[in-house]
Amino acid sequence: MDKNDNDSPNAFCKACHMTWEEDQELDLERVWVQCDKCDGWVHSECLSYSLEEDEPFFCPDCL
Repeated sequence: MDKNDNDSPNAFCKACHMTWEEDQELDLERVWVQCDKCDGWVHSECLSYSLEEDEPFFCPDCL
């Protein structure tokens, strides 16, 4: 997720429900992945599988 993204303060991980703001306050530096269908966000480490960089991604809600 881009730190300059206007939606980032309201974003949350759809898997663990941690907000972008909480992630930044804790300085966790986690990688966020955006769903290609609903534009929701998920920490890459919250997924049970790994993704290739250009691979389409669908969050658990959109599968």
